[in-house]
Amino acid sequence: MPKHIPLRSCIACRETKPKRELVRVVHTAEGPVEVDRTGKKNGRGAYFCPAQECWELGQKKRALNHVFKAAVTPENWDELLRYARETLPEKKVPTRVPATAARRVKGAKTRGTATSPAAQVAAREG
Repeated sequence: MPKHIPLRSCIACRETKPKRELVRVVHTAEGPVEVDRTGKKNGRGAYFCPAQECWELGQKKRALNHVFKAAVTPENWDELLRYARETLPEKKVPTRVPATAARRVKGAKTRGTATSPAAQVAAREG
């Protein structure tokens, strides 16, 4: 039996991914919002994809303000975006088969047969 993998959603793009693939940001009682590299700090957490574009989209949508129900200062956002620019890639790297590839291939047998997403993509391209 496969082990359960916890899933979380990126607060900017709303994509659901395994928790380990996302970057946690935490709002503690002591002060500002900060990046939680360990994933174990106390406080309310939120998750971003490991790509600069999601962090910038999160700032534009004011996603952290909504999640934490508190205002995140521009200085705090500058600190978070500095972390993203120094350590994360600019664009998202696909880690899973896109949802469009997981749809059933038109005209394929669906009863009694199981087709993997990879086989569906191959059938669609071929």
